[in-house]
Amino acid sequence: GGKPLTVAAWVKAEKSDGAILARGGSAAGFALVLRGGKPQFTIRAGQKTASVNASVGIVGRWAHVAGVLSQEKQLRVYIDGQLAGCCAGRGVDEQALRAAGLGQP
Repeated sequence: GGKPLTVAAWVKAEKSDGAILARGGSAAGFALVLRGGKPQFTIRAGQKTASVNASVGIVGRWAHVAGVLSQEKQLRVYIDGQLAGCCAGRGVDEQALRAAGLGQP
């Protein structure tokens, strides 16, 4: 396992595509974005990118959106506290994440 990472925001999306929050650069970072009205959480580290998409849209209403990278490197996205998407974060380079100051206490 590695260090878990959680990012969250309250949003009221007016458009179906755009950034909610992002940190890092081209080598390592994370982003919580809207794609087609549904939240997507992406982790980028080294040469690899892993993403998870929510199954629920949030445009036009307030929603609490959270992206999680678990200690087991599993990506999850939550909407209003409910799991809305999950996938394995295979290939997430923990060294690259730490080098960018991500996933640390």
